[in-house]
Parts: sequence; C-alpha cells; structure tokens
Amino acid sequence: MKKTTILTMIAAALMAAGCDKIEPDERLISVGNGGDSDPWPEGAVAYVEKYTGPKCNNCPSADRTLERLHAVYGSHLVVVSVTAPNHSMGEPFPNSMDTRVSEAAVWESHWGFTSLPTAYINRQGAAFSSSMADIGSSIDQALATLPPVKVEVTASADGNTVTINTGMELREACSEDLTLTLLVTEDSLKYMQLDGTGYNEHYAHNHMLRAVVTDSWGKSVSIGTEAGASASDQTTYTIGTPAIVKANSHIVALVCDAATHRVMGCAQCDIR
Repeated sequence: MKKTTILTMIAAALMAAGCDKIEPDERLISVGNGGDSDPWPEGAVAYVEKYTGPKCNNCPSADRTLERLHAVYGSHLVVVSVTAPNHSMGEPFPNSMDTRVSEAAVWESHWGFTSLPTAYINRQGAAFSSSMADIGSSIDQALATLPPVKVEVTASADGNTVTINTGMELREACSEDLTLTLLVTEDSLKYMQLDGTGYNEHYAHNHMLRAVVTDSWGKSVSIGTEAGASASDQTTYTIGTPAIVKANSHIVALVCDAATHRVMGCAQCDIR
C-alpha cells in the first residue's frame, strides 16, 4: 500500500473516530502478498514523548489523538506521557494523585517548552502541541526507515523486584556514544483532569511515566561501532514509591545518542 494511502487512512480515522476509542482489532492494515500485513517495515518503531498536566485544558484532546494513533500503529509506536514537573499545569489538584517524576525535570528544562501539551518524536525535530492533529504524518515518516539500533526488552517480576533485560544490536555502523534509559509507565490511572468541559475526577490516563529506573539521561552502554555489533544489559528495579499496578505497567527502553539525546532505538514490554 502506498504511503499516501496510509496517510489518508490515518487522517480518515482521526476525523471519523471523534472521541471514540479504536479497539486493537480495528487497526488499519494493508493487504500484502499472501495476506494482511503491516504497512510499515518490520522492526520500525517510533517514540513519542508527550508532556502533559492535570490542569492542562487541551491535553485530553492530544491524549485522544495519540490513543487513536496507537491503535493504528500498534507495536510500531511507543508513547510515554510525562507530567511536566516544573510547569504550573503539572501540579496536581488538592487530594489528587501526583504523577510528577523528579528525574523528568531535566528533560523539561532541556527542551525549553512553555506550553502544554507538547510532544516530540524520537526526541528530535519540531515540537507538536495542542490537539496534535498533525503528528500522524510525521510518525509515518519516522517509521519509513528502521532505527539505527534494534532494541529488545523483557521484564520479569518476583514480588516487588523487577529484573529488566535489554538486548541491543546495531543495524548500521555507529560512531556515537550511546546511552540506555529505562522507564516505567502505567495505564488506567484515574485522577482529576481538566478536560475542556470541566473537571473530570475519574479521567483515565494512559502511558504515564511513573519512574525513571536509570539516571535521567540514561547510563552509558558500549555496543561497538560496526553494523551487527551487540550488547546486553540487566538492571533491577524495585517497585516502591510510587506503587504501581504491575498488570497495567510497562518498561520502556530507549537507546539514545549521548550528545543529542536523539532516540536511536526503543522497545516496550509488559511486566510479567
């Protein structure tokens, strides 16, 4: 299927779906030789980092856009929603859950945005804001080529101890210094959100950043420089504060250029 057709289908889905949720089995697919197939290359993954806050009136509109796109792209899209630690709209309402993560404050300062919501694809390029109705075509462009680093991650829990295993392989020669950042996200968090029409005490928040397991910008990893070079990492995370519901939570692994923080490869897994 041609890319222009894919973009047309995505645009149609965004307009037709309105505020309704697209279920996973309603993903848009193309018909390839011998059956149905994803229109994006196997292994193509894009990372969207969105900054939000409970007092942000426009953020739910962006949430709905990204939820619909996540249904379209499936495993090709990793979304992390970050409550802006330094922004006034990131402050929780009284007696409501506080989802700010202190380690994310340096990200907010680095990007220098002043309004919410704001999102970046692979931590590079233009910022997207407001309803993010235009972000779909840029995600599609990001998926046109495979990321330089193939990343695989698994997470197994023994009580409150989670063992995270990450595998990394260079798809092409790479001279950049690389870092590995491990994040914990959680779905179905319900707390008060300003949603454009009033105060929603039971707004369901998904892909919410709950913890940064490594340092804010990650830890140095040595993979090599030649295509095909590989490395592995094992890191232990202890569930504590905040407490998370393991069944609703995920580990996100980002391999980034240490100098620019560009995401060179990413993966997400459930905690099992």
